[in-house]
Amino acid sequence: MSGSEGNSPTSSSSYNSNLAFGGSSSDSSADDTAYHGRTGEMDFVATSNGRTMERLTHALAALPADFQTIRRMAGRVDVVFGQADGGGVGVWREGAPGQRSTIVLNPEHADVQREGSSRLLGTAIFEVMNAAQAERRANLDRDAGRGRIARRAAREGMTPEAYYGREVERIEFDNAVTHRRLVNELPGQRTGTHVDLFRNTVPLLRNNQGPGTQAYNDAFANYYQLQRQSGHTQDYENRYAFVGPPQPPITLNDLPSGQVAQTPAWDPRASTVQSTRGSGESRGAGEPSGSSHDRSRRHRAHGSGSGRGRK
Repeated sequence: MSGSEGNSPTSSSSYNSNLAFGGSSSDSSADDTAYHGRTGEMDFVATSNGRTMERLTHALAALPADFQTIRRMAGRVDVVFGQADGGGVGVWREGAPGQRSTIVLNPEHADVQREGSSRLLGTAIFEVMNAAQAERRANLDRDAGRGRIARRAAREGMTPEAYYGREVERIEFDNAVTHRRLVNELPGQRTGTHVDLFRNTVPLLRNNQGPGTQAYNDAFANYYQLQRQSGHTQDYENRYAFVGPPQPPITLNDLPSGQVAQTPAWDPRASTVQSTRGSGESRGAGEPSGSSHDRSRRHRAHGSGSGRGRK
């Protein structure tokens, strides 16, 4: 079934669990259909797997009012199928200022094939929540650029990179808490199923167990430790180099003496030998043309550099 542009599912106060995909993959047949639908400011576009995208569009539109509020906060978003960054099921990509952001979902991912389309729905819900937190992330980046993150990190005995990475993880943890509460409130007892993405990593916190409570602090500490161990936090720590305050330029005085090229002392004998060659003399066989400075420069240009390896 191919959707047409302008197809606009509307949100509903009642939730039909059948729309939210089954616990198993809903349609294993080849799907080369296209689809373009819209819910509010959110566009859903697929050049293939159109039936899956159409079901996803309707499923999100049918979620309860609390999610629809989050969806509106997310603003202008394009939802597309493709390969997600990092090899996951989905990712939210922030757009340039004034431009639409993008949620990329992979319906062919092994987790979706194994756990069914509910896994795709659960991921879509989470990435919409990430999109809705764009302003909170932007505020964190501004604080980093103004040096506030570095000052806060120093008060806690942390590096700015580690502090920044932890706070980005906190934003995603808060989304995970909201995700669990939303799934728990769905009809059909969806808690603990594949749509409940964080069932094994985040406890189901009550509304009175928010930031500052012992239950919240303990849950976040455990979540943050798992994210660090998996290497997930490292990506955010690396990002600090781009959003942190500008670093002063490196001068020769900042480099260890062993890394500073030394200019050789002038050798009068070498100068005398070179001066005895007449301007009309031909060079020896195989001797390159150009000054010794030119030859040295060419050698450096073709030599192998010692760049940092990727981890």
